Amino acid sequence: MKKIALSLVALSALAFANPFVGIEGRYDHQKLKDEIKDSIKDGVFGLGIKGGYDFGMFRVYGSYAYDLKAKDEAIDKEGTNVWKWTRHEFLANADYTPSLSDDFKLIVGAYTGLALAHLKASDGRDDTSSGWVLGARLGGEYSLDDHNAIEFGVKGDYTKYKENVIDGLKGTGFGAYLGYTYKF
Repeated sequence: MKKIALSLVALSALAFANPFVGIEGRYDHQKLKDEIKDSIKDGVFGLGIKGGYDFGMFRVYGSYAYDLKAKDEAIDKEGTNVWKWTRHEFLANADYTPSLSDDFKLIVGAYTGLALAHLKASDGRDDTSSGWVLGARLGGEYSLDDHNAIEFGVKGDYTKYKENVIDGLKGTGFGAYLGYTYKF
């Protein structure tokens, strides 16, 4: 009975929610650092998609983002290497979205999920490592009409990757984003 009651409550909450889908472009400054404190960093463009439900004062959604290739030269214990990396993110997001006017909402949100980074060095080292992402965003959403909105803001995140070729790999990213949302 409890499971049925919880299911009915969840379904009734979705009846009052507005589903949405969207796309996003971003520019991040990413830095990857290992346990010896060797680091590589670069500015990276990324693309993403999202879909979820808007409940008025808050929204929840899932998203996927892909960061295009980044590149940096680093001197480490193996010598000087040119590192190239890409990153995929699979995220669960929750945003608080109070209205500041008829057409504008503030966005204060958090996200978490899985990141997959593929790193390749000029000396032949090649690794794909997964890690847990924790991040936050601050921005705004301007409604063009009842169905279309433009979103913009800044976001930052931290990722700790599993140990593979590079021991103790951690990543940080901070940057700006711009997106489009279609509300059904």
